[in-house]
Amino acid sequence: MITCLICGQKVKEDPEARARHASECTIVSRLCAEVLDLTAKLEQTKVEQSIPMFLTCPRCGARHIDEGQFATKIHATHSCQTCGLTWRPAIQPTVGVKFLPGFRNVEGDEGFSDGPIAPIRVVSTEVPMKKYQASVVSGFPGVGKSTFAQSDSTLRVLDSDSSKFSWQDPVKKIRHPEWPSNYIRHIQENLHNGTDIILVSSHAEVRSALVKAEIPFVLVYPDEGMKDEYIQRYVSRGNDGPFVDLLRNNFKIWICELKLQTGCTHVPLRSGQYLTDVLFL
Repeated sequence: MITCLICGQKVKEDPEARARHASECTIVSRLCAEVLDLTAKLEQTKVEQSIPMFLTCPRCGARHIDEGQFATKIHATHSCQTCGLTWRPAIQPTVGVKFLPGFRNVEGDEGFSDGPIAPIRVVSTEVPMKKYQASVVSGFPGVGKSTFAQSDSTLRVLDSDSSKFSWQDPVKKIRHPEWPSNYIRHIQENLHNGTDIILVSSHAEVRSALVKAEIPFVLVYPDEGMKDEYIQRYVSRGNDGPFVDLLRNNFKIWICELKLQTGCTHVPLRSGQYLTDVLFL
């Protein structure tokens, strides 16, 4: 037996076996080289962007806002300007912002506009998005929409329960014939009435309708690896068996769909996080 210098495999010394292996090894080597070359090209074309977040120092609780070069520089770790702690809020690059993209400007806040103020993970720019007074936040079940709406805050928050619009007969499970148009109209009616934040569902048809209506929104959801944590959240808050089973069976699929959603700003949650951790009160 001899050892191939290319792949390290043991090969019989007879000429037929050596010739056969030489042919196979050359093909494999060429394919591996092509795959590595393609991977390198894909990495070169990948544009990494920072996810805008409300960042709070885990040690002293001070608010952290990236300004100057750090507002546009891609980075994942942050240093608190109050106590000096350096921490990493997420796996992906993040940028500390004063307002989430789409939040209206507050009089007297110099240097901040009512539009996007930092690099944001907006996947699609096919449609020019309109600007509204209220910000729309689409949250996956269990991220804490109801808790956020009931929190003691100076913000005016509207928790829009989609089930009040999606069913004509909730008992017989008959869909409303105007769903989701009736829900979108409800959202549009509250964009300019003094509401600061409108919390809406993350149903696929709602997301698509928001994009079609040119309403910018922030999409908040967990990672697909947090399934057990969220199933426990549903059980703890008293959701019935069919609801829990529906989420248990579709959790990973739906999270993957959310990650591919275009025309919005993505805010993924880490384990243990809720809306109140990423939306500043």
